[in-house]
Amino acid sequence: MPNIHLASYRLRNTDWAIQDREVTLSVSLLNKGNTEAHGITTRLLPLKNTTKVKQGSINSAVLAVSEIQELENTFVFSVESEEDISVAQFKLVTTDQAGNEWVDFFEIPIRAALPEIENFEIADGRQLMVASAGDETKKLPF
Repeated sequence: MPNIHLASYRLRNTDWAIQDREVTLSVSLLNKGNTEAHGITTRLLPLKNTTKVKQGSINSAVLAVSEIQELENTFVFSVESEEDISVAQFKLVTTDQAGNEWVDFFEIPIRAALPEIENFEIADGRQLMVASAGDETKKLPF
């Protein structure tokens, strides 16, 4: 019987999941069982109502024994809230054509959407050494 679980995940369109922005999530599955799994469907379900999943279901064909496979398609979600949210919690439900079901829970850290800092200056008048190339340094005002 297959035994499918979440092996890993990664964010595709950003280094950090940021509140109020769409995040593309790639998932890899591992078959820890002793037979292949066929007709796999994987669904991403949010555990809080502040998380919205826009692309939440992916189908794949076969997952061999002891194989880790990154799903071809990606999930898309966003965290939308007036309050600062530090983590998004998910339930990943995987089923196969034989009717078996596996459930994994995981969390993704969320950063608040902060405005970009523009036009700043260090006002102490110091000059710092900065490497320009190889072992050459230049004294630049900061």
